[in-house]
Amino acid sequence: MSSAAASSFISGIIREPVDGKECVVPIQDRDFPSWVCSPKTLISNLLHALTLPGDAMPSHKRTVNAPGLLATVQDMRDALAKVCGEDKLKLVREEHDEPVAKILYSWAYKFDNKLAYSLGYKADVSFEQSVREYVEWLEEQKQFGQNG
Repeated sequence: MSSAAASSFISGIIREPVDGKECVVPIQDRDFPSWVCSPKTLISNLLHALTLPGDAMPSHKRTVNAPGLLATVQDMRDALAKVCGEDKLKLVREEHDEPVAKILYSWAYKFDNKLAYSLGYKADVSFEQSVREYVEWLEEQKQFGQNG
């Protein structure tokens, strides 16, 4: 893994193979679900939060579960293959790491987003679309001579 964070494979499963690097998935469970949100949607929702009036939520609520998508490791692999080509899957290696797995399996992965939607927050269309947007962004960075 490129990071010591237990969650690093969740973004790395796309980012690393797209960059020609290997990503190690620390579990051998392709049905493992993760709650994900693209950077584009995250930024959009953070900016939206800044526009909300102070009384948009009841006084006893000060947090909002931001909308996201439930994506399994298999969903991520499928999106990588569809958007970037089957050959990129060769760069995704599954290697069980018990201490990391214990952390991952302790995480919640279903959230009630009714409040967020009622306040105008948005969710990604699909995980595949998020991958497409990421790849397009990388191409734009190359055109402008910037590193992603």
